[in-house]
Amino acid sequence: MHFHSWISPERKRLWLGSTPNPADKPGGCAVPGFRLPLLLRDTGSAPLSSAPANHRVRKNCEQKGREEKAKAVFRAEMTTLVLDNGAYNAKIGYSHENVSVIPNCQFRSKTARLKTFTANQIDEIKDPSGLFYILPFQKGYLVNWDVQRQVWDYLFGKEMYQVDFLDTNVIITEPYFNFTSIQESMNEILFEEYQFQAVLRVNAGALSAHRYFRDNPSELCCIIVDSGYSFTHIVPYCRSKKKKEAIIRINVGGKLLTNHLKEIISYR
Repeated sequence: MHFHSWISPERKRLWLGSTPNPADKPGGCAVPGFRLPLLLRDTGSAPLSSAPANHRVRKNCEQKGREEKAKAVFRAEMTTLVLDNGAYNAKIGYSHENVSVIPNCQFRSKTARLKTFTANQIDEIKDPSGLFYILPFQKGYLVNWDVQRQVWDYLFGKEMYQVDFLDTNVIITEPYFNFTSIQESMNEILFEEYQFQAVLRVNAGALSAHRYFRDNPSELCCIIVDSGYSFTHIVPYCRSKKKKEAIIRINVGGKLLTNHLKEIISYR
């Protein structure tokens, strides 16, 4: 699985995945499943001193570094927030809990423009007829960061999950063929503004394929049909890896089908 991301000098990579020799990659460790790069915040381990030091001091420093990386992997497994950041709905929950499904948008009043409602705050409104909504996504890609920030503030804040960012990692979904500029902006916001300890961006279909291969270890290939709000992708996976050159995209999703159904009903 390919992964291209922005990473500041204060960050480092930790590779998670099954590999014949974990030493082949810095910080590599054998974990069943996909080989997914996880962006981690620097643990701040002190570098080896250039002053004369005996072998025991050097060995202790190396051991400390391995222990801190192991602790980072442990935190990734124990305190992980999963966010399926869809173009219409967002699904969020901790890896060991049930998920919540809320609208990934912001509502504003036509009469009082300064009054806004975020995500499922619309449930508190008795008459929503005077509202219009703003989506952070356009044609399947995240473009309105102001709206997305407010939705995330609501999700991560005291109204929903009250996330402890200093002790929480996040797995967030992104569309296939996502733009590099969007990926870089997402990494910067999640790391610098929210202060998550580790961030993993992944396609939603890859998570479904991972579950399938885990439940069916004898199978070598599968096809994932990922139908979202703006488009549908048909993605083949072989040996847990997507075949990027064989992905088919159809510009048909929930939005188009809903509008088509509305037209059929209105003319009858």
